[in-house]
Amino acid sequence: VTTKHRTRGTCLLVFRGVGGRYFRLLSCVSGFSLSLSPSTYLRVNRLCTSSIKPGGESLLAAGTWCPGKNELATIRSNIAHSPDQLRQVISDPAFVALFGEPKPVKGGGRRNIFGADDELKVAPKGFDKDHKDIDLLKCRTFAVVHRFKDSEVLAPDFKTKLGEVAAVVRPFVRWRVQ
Repeated sequence: VTTKHRTRGTCLLVFRGVGGRYFRLLSCVSGFSLSLSPSTYLRVNRLCTSSIKPGGESLLAAGTWCPGKNELATIRSNIAHSPDQLRQVISDPAFVALFGEPKPVKGGGRRNIFGADDELKVAPKGFDKDHKDIDLLKCRTFAVVHRFKDSEVLAPDFKTKLGEVAAVVRPFVRWRVQ
């Protein structure tokens, strides 16, 4: 089996040779995505991802999406022992300007780390419902998302803007890695 690749516009032509015959496969690329983790091996819960896609679907997201049971228990334990670190990160004025106020969302929508579909309605097991940081402990997904308009992506200074957003989200990723 041999494979040759050629691009035509935004489409990728793949010619695959099987038994002396070539088959043409046309794969249209509608976006570009990049994911990073703090280690060299592939992780299920990447900590930072960027996606460039037309139609206002470009974004930079960071954090942990739907962590496993043990990882979630570790995150909650860390929050219960030292919530000030996370509160300081998500309350930073630059962070608030990009991701919204660090307050739970009523009636849907996403703001800061709050508002995910999987957020608990009651206190998690092992925690009192009157805990002073119950809003953080109810979260199951610890992630933030910043969306870019197509005009921002096509602007000559987009690389700088993406770097600025990544710099603001860096303390959040550091908190998550610790």
